[in-house]
Amino acid sequence: MGKLLRTALVDWESIFKLNKYFLSPFIFRGQSNSDWSLATSLERSMTKYDSLQLGQNYFEKWMLHEFKKKYQLYSQHAIDENQEIEWLSVMQHYGAPTRLLDFSFSMYVATYFALEFNHNTSSSIWAVNWQKLRDNLKETYALPYSKGKVLKDEVNQVHRALANTHIGKTQLAKDSIQSSVIPIEPKLFNERIARQQGTFLFPTNGNETFEFNLRTAFNAQEEGYENIRFEDLVSMSHKLTHTANIDVIVIDIPSELTEHILESLYTMNINAEILFPGLDGLARSLLHTQIRVC
Repeated sequence: MGKLLRTALVDWESIFKLNKYFLSPFIFRGQSNSDWSLATSLERSMTKYDSLQLGQNYFEKWMLHEFKKKYQLYSQHAIDENQEIEWLSVMQHYGAPTRLLDFSFSMYVATYFALEFNHNTSSSIWAVNWQKLRDNLKETYALPYSKGKVLKDEVNQVHRALANTHIGKTQLAKDSIQSSVIPIEPKLFNERIARQQGTFLFPTNGNETFEFNLRTAFNAQEEGYENIRFEDLVSMSHKLTHTANIDVIVIDIPSELTEHILESLYTMNINAEILFPGLDGLARSLLHTQIRVC
């Protein structure tokens, strides 16, 4: 069992002191409020409508059914009927609640999403050790690939097949589903995923929260996070043997750093116009563009 760490950024420049090799096993998600836990849009929807007792799996099944039934009215792009992950990816792209949770291979893209619409509260970057998730999945499900001897696309193919077996299951008893998290990419990228260096985490047990699935995937028995000073994390990052012992890192960003960090990200060409293709990105970028020249 590895560590769950939480730290706070003191100044933006310190982020560049983290060892890039230490960061390489992690994927990142930005959240605009540091009090928020990790939760999928489907989980949040079910929490909002807490009078609905049928569960996430039930609604996932029937939303998929409805989307597939009407999809051809709006798009001519063919999707394999049985590739449920591809369907969920498209649904997610157009705003439907799903159990896919967006992450990025870029810590800086995740930082942008943490800060884009937040100026009054502290925000957070979540870093999850996807390589350890992959290795734990291989052991739990006896997956047919060898550690360190297989291409990422082959791993993704296996992970998609595994995830497909967990989608739309409404009749299984709650305790009969193994709780875990699958790192996964759709077979076909859209432009937004490509620009954002995007990927997904998929909780296998739709009857439980995302964080319960994540803790179970890492065999973490406790919910709490160990607090660590950021300078100590930097020091740890230069001791590469520690990487495999860390499951999750949460980096809180004080609100007073927001404007400076967004300005720095803009000079790194990380902004809405780049991350969102077409007029959507242009429109989202206009306010910040004008503020910069005032």
